[in-house]
Amino acid sequence: ARERRESLAFRNAEAARHDAVMAELLNLAREKEHESYMLQWAGENDAKKYLADQEELRRQSLAFRNAEGRRHREIDEEMKRKVVMENAENEAIAAACQRDVQQYKSDCAARDRASFCLRGKEHFSTRLKEENDRQLRLDEEHESHLLDTAAWQDVNEYVEECKRRKRLSL
Repeated sequence: ARERRESLAFRNAEAARHDAVMAELLNLAREKEHESYMLQWAGENDAKKYLADQEELRRQSLAFRNAEGRRHREIDEEMKRKVVMENAENEAIAAACQRDVQQYKSDCAARDRASFCLRGKEHFSTRLKEENDRQLRLDEEHESHLLDTAAWQDVNEYVEECKRRKRLSL
């Protein structure tokens, strides 16, 4: 009976130890499962936080790209406005130059007309003077011719007179 008691006590102690080991193993399994759930939840929370961070980065990137696009459009609009203003100024300058050219051409034409008119008057005056000089020369030539004719006539009359005297003296 004592052996039996010792055997039962040994089995009882062994069973208690076995129960303690099993309880410890069960506790370890529960802790591992709890730790697994905690890690799973922490991973899910990290994934949610990562996705939220990525979504925020995406929103910031979109906002930055939107602002950058707006800035580029404003720069493009400003450049277009400058080009339009420069073209308008160039056209205004070209129009003013064209008006100046037209004014210069009309001034030159008026100057040329005045010059032609003056040259015409000078030419007319020269022609009148030349005609006057020619007329005076003709008058002088006529007078000279008349004098020559009168001289020839006088010479002829003298020669005739001399011939008549010579005849009479003979």
